[in-house]
Amino acid sequence: MNLEGQQIPVRLRTHPRARRFSVRVKSATREVVIVHPIYAARSDALAFAYANSEWIAYQLATLPEQVPFMPGAEIPIGGLMHRIRHRPGARGGVWRDAAQGLVTVTGQVEHLPRRLLDWLRAEARRAIVARVTAHASRMGVALPRITLRDTSSRWGSCSPRSGLSFSWRLIMAPGFVLDYVAAHECAHLKHLNHGRAFWRLVEKLDPDYERAEAWLKERGAGLHAFGPARRQR
Repeated sequence: MNLEGQQIPVRLRTHPRARRFSVRVKSATREVVIVHPIYAARSDALAFAYANSEWIAYQLATLPEQVPFMPGAEIPIGGLMHRIRHRPGARGGVWRDAAQGLVTVTGQVEHLPRRLLDWLRAEARRAIVARVTAHASRMGVALPRITLRDTSSRWGSCSPRSGLSFSWRLIMAPGFVLDYVAAHECAHLKHLNHGRAFWRLVEKLDPDYERAEAWLKERGAGLHAFGPARRQR
C-alpha cells in the first residue's frame, strides 16, 4: 500500500475464527498484517488498511530507526552499546573491546556487514551452547541439537525432533536475558507446555527469570532494528 508517498508491504492473512478485520504492524519487518475472515474479499481487506492508515503511520513512526552494520554505527553486544570501527588494513577478522565500547572489523568495507553478522552469530552460538550445556547438566538430560535463526516472534523454541532453536540476536541482549531464554527452552525438554511444573523448573534454573522476561517485553523488539532486516514472508 502507498502510505504518505511510501510503499509499505501489506500481508493479507485469513483466519478461520476471524469474524472481523484486524491490523497489526510487525516491528521486526515493518510489515502491515491484515487478518480477515475467510469469506471477506481482498479488496475489503485493503480498504480496511487504508481506513486505518493514520494508525498504521503512527505505529511505523514509533518503531526504532534501522541501524545497518556500517562504520561508526552503534550496536548492542551483551546489553552494552559498541561503536563499529573499520580497520581495512588490519588483520584478525573481528574483535571486541568491551572496555572501550568498540567492535573492530577488518577487510574491505563492502564485506563488513557480512563479517560482523558472522561474528555475532558465532558469539551467540558460543554463549548459548555454554548456557544450554549448563542447564541440561543440571536437569540430567542429554545436550540437544542447537540451531540459530533470525525469528521475529520467538526468541527460542523447542521441538522433540529438531532440538532447540534460538535467535542469534540474543547476543545483543544482556547476559541474564540470554541465560533465561536458554533456561526456558531447556525446561521444555521435560515439559512441552507452560504449566506449573514447567515454570517451577524455569525458576529452579533461573531464579531471576521475571527480570529477563520484563526486559524482553520492554526492549526485545528493539533488537530487530540492528543489522540486516529480516526478510518478509
